[in-house]
Amino acid sequence: EETVGAETSLVTSALVAAQQEPSTATTLVAELGGPGAAELLRRPEVELTTVRVQSCLSCFELGIQVDIKELARCMPNAELSGRVSATIRRLQDPAWTAQVGARGDVRLYTSFSAERARRAGKQMARTVQRHYSASAGFKHWCVRNVCATARVPFTVDLEAGARLVERADDFRLRSFNRTSLSVEVKEQQTIVEIFPKGKLKVSKSTELEQAVAAMKLLLPLLRLCGTWW
Repeated sequence: EETVGAETSLVTSALVAAQQEPSTATTLVAELGGPGAAELLRRPEVELTTVRVQSCLSCFELGIQVDIKELARCMPNAELSGRVSATIRRLQDPAWTAQVGARGDVRLYTSFSAERARRAGKQMARTVQRHYSASAGFKHWCVRNVCATARVPFTVDLEAGARLVERADDFRLRSFNRTSLSVEVKEQQTIVEIFPKGKLKVSKSTELEQAVAAMKLLLPLLRLCGTWW
């Protein structure tokens, strides 16, 4: 119990210091002394792996009023979605799905970062120009949400992680159960889900960089509650 208490007392300092110099977290742990510190000291520095965009929602306007039924009839791989929108899909790479409303508003779903999503949006608008109306444009594009995932190279003790989060000033515990740990990273105003097998997931952010920054801020804490062997 003394070792666990000593470890958690270092979390806030380690989190701050590791942003400037990753080895500082190891130095702080080493100052504890005792078998607990020796075990932590043997653990390697942590980096995120397999960072990827799981989904990206962006929006833009075609700048025209749209006859939804006619659009669904003219466009390839298109169908009506109820009475208020049409869904258009591109099946080839880069694949995307677009929902178009009667006012020309478009919600574009992709699985890549913001700049590629923007190019996909322009591609979709050009397709509408060719098949439906030459007056269609590409206006007021913005990213509404990015969902990103990454991994750490070890399994995570979620119960230990929840205890550490509760004692750290930079984080807030949102929820905890056997399958996941949900943590709010206050600096980024971003929620990160942590899973036992080392997967991290940010479901709501405005850009990939924001999501990655939030996950990186958790690395020193995850290092303390990781299962390495």
